[in-house]
Amino acid sequence: MNLNLLKMIKENNLPKAYFDEMQRSKMRNVNIASFVKWYDNSLIIYERGNARLRENPSVVLNDVWARDFTTGESYTGIDFCIKYLGLNKYASMYVLNEFLKSGNNTAEQKKPMLPISEVERKINDGTYISARGIKQIYAYLCKTRKISPDVVKTFIDKGYLYAECLEKGYNLLFPIYNDEDIISGFERTGILSSNNHRFKGCIITEEYSGFTYVYQHIPNTKETIIVFESSIDIMSFLTLINEGKITMDFDSTVVLVSLRGVQEKILNKYNKGKVYFAVDNDDAGLEFYRKNFNSGNSDSTPTCSLQKYNCKDWNELLQKKDIINETINISNKLPF
Repeated sequence: MNLNLLKMIKENNLPKAYFDEMQRSKMRNVNIASFVKWYDNSLIIYERGNARLRENPSVVLNDVWARDFTTGESYTGIDFCIKYLGLNKYASMYVLNEFLKSGNNTAEQKKPMLPISEVERKINDGTYISARGIKQIYAYLCKTRKISPDVVKTFIDKGYLYAECLEKGYNLLFPIYNDEDIISGFERTGILSSNNHRFKGCIITEEYSGFTYVYQHIPNTKETIIVFESSIDIMSFLTLINEGKITMDFDSTVVLVSLRGVQEKILNKYNKGKVYFAVDNDDAGLEFYRKNFNSGNSDSTPTCSLQKYNCKDWNELLQKKDIINETINISNKLPF
């Protein structure tokens, strides 16, 4: 963008102009990603195949709208400028009009539409729904599993908690997003005691994908990966952090990954980053840890905390949290 225009915006000294309804309509339909590149390219980063706001990576810039995947809200031209660029309504219209005049309002070539998947079909027909407001799921997570209501709310707000509607109740689903931020499958957890209605496993189109949760995002840094055996373990781990039983001290982006058991092919997708193991303290988990530790994927593991307190997994440690006699520190700066 022209530096003189930027200076006029900062000084609130833009020339007077009138924008009719046709012009305003065009402003509402600008390509957001192209506009932000023109306005200030340093505001953009690229993650998981999408343009995002550097200071707010949950906001995906896609054609005529920007979608905040934390809140579920979407914004077009003028509203986007007001919400994310801090411009008033007149300044928003002025810069959008200048952008349109520049001739840069072109979208990147779209990929061809693929046939709708079975997962998408069941989301559309209401078989898979957001877990928001489903009392049975809140009771299972908060009362049975002792997971913090704040953690449950965060997962729901981020679009990380769904439910599968059954004849009698629900199964709990953790969405697995692909590089296009489309749900490609779910990690499934049964919450009912009846064997006739309780299901575990996965509903997934990409066989070797795991549920991922970005715990901490630091722009322009490498990723640190902490791997768990289930999404319930991730929620339990986050609850222990919220309650001050665990502290995290990393100078990198931290991503928590569910391996859906101990699947090496999921782990191998993350072998470019620093990997810490938070797998179960049982024969299968420890064997998996030893095998991959010896291959050089990690140099330490939070699993030692489970061994210290003789707990099988992170939910068991959460259930027995009063036995934790000193804060568990997990860090790439200090030894475990």
